Amino acid sequence: MENELPAGYWINKKNSEYFYIGFQYGGHMGGECEIAIPKLLFDKFCDDKVWRLNAIDRFAKILFLALPELNIPIPESERNKTGVVPIDWE
Repeated sequence: MENELPAGYWINKKNSEYFYIGFQYGGHMGGECEIAIPKLLFDKFCDDKVWRLNAIDRFAKILFLALPELNIPIPESERNKTGVVPIDWE
């Protein structure tokens, strides 16, 4: 794990297997998302923009839209995403 996260991403938490990476959803008042990246794929997440965007599109989980206290419903198409990238996903 030599790389730093690209601008606009931060680590929310980590455990022995995953980094849970947060990022803003959309622009002003968009919301917040999270994606769990296996530690073995962290460098790929940092270095490969195409892979990163594909992983985000497929797996990222919306935590909230706008502000948490507004309780805006998550779109049905996004509701079932787990936020976890499988270790073998390439």
